[in-house]
Amino acid sequence: MKNTAILCFLFSILLFTACYKNYDNIKVLGWVPIYSDSIDLDIKVESPRTVTSLERIYVFQQYIFAIEKAKGVHIIDNSNPEAPVPIHFLSIVGTTEVAIKDHYLYTDQLSELVVIDIHNIAEAMELGRLEGVFPNSGNLPDQNSGYFQCPDPGKAVEGWVRDSMFIPDCSI
Repeated sequence: MKNTAILCFLFSILLFTACYKNYDNIKVLGWVPIYSDSIDLDIKVESPRTVTSLERIYVFQQYIFAIEKAKGVHIIDNSNPEAPVPIHFLSIVGTTEVAIKDHYLYTDQLSELVVIDIHNIAEAMELGRLEGVFPNSGNLPDQNSGYFQCPDPGKAVEGWVRDSMFIPDCSI
């Protein structure tokens, strides 16, 4: 009886070790960060650009502020709704949101909150910024689920690209 118990115990250990899989060698599709060597954080008023993809819009007075994620804000004069006219592009690297109150535009720039005076839109200028307000801004891919390579906290993430990788430590 003692030998049977020992044999059953050894057999169960053998059975469970046979079920172990090594996941270190499995590749999956996931998101890999694209790092920027140098990021120009200056806010610039530029001539209108071609819109490639819009995330959100904000309406203030006769203007439409259309966000192009991580690039900036398209400013469109909507005085005549039948013929809106693009007038400027605010270059704001890393932006994803805007809010406007009393001619002041509030936006995120990577991890910072930036305030821009838009009393004269053609000469919009930065008034100030608070660092570290959005600590994870840009550090996660836009997708709602899946694997992604954990970003290096010491580098600025410019964007994300889908690629094959060994199962990473990070997932959404």
